[in-house]
Amino acid sequence: MLFARAMELPNVSLDNEEAIPAIAHDRWTHLVHELSGVLGQRDLHLLDPSDLLSGHVSFLADDLADIWRDTKGGLEQWSSENELGKAEAVWHWKFSFETHWSYHLVNAMRAIELQRPRMMSGW
Repeated sequence: MLFARAMELPNVSLDNEEAIPAIAHDRWTHLVHELSGVLGQRDLHLLDPSDLLSGHVSFLADDLADIWRDTKGGLEQWSSENELGKAEAVWHWKFSFETHWSYHLVNAMRAIELQRPRMMSGW
């Protein structure tokens, strides 16, 4: 659902594209460690499950934390409740989706889907 909603974000033109304040790296790092602890062995996943010999792996905690980091600032901006703030939030979400977090979202969805049988049996 998140992917579908991100694809539906409208194009927004801003006269002054002020950057939404970035989430501090230490907040992101803390979240990655928390998620990794919760996920345990399910954190590590292959980037290309069809190529078991490639050794290219990723971490679900990293994917989820990057999605959070790229959407959180827009959520905080959205809560400003003024139209310019909302337009800036939409612009930020669309730009960061197209340039960064869509990649992490697809990786996370793939990792979760591949682990669904284990999750259904009680993790």
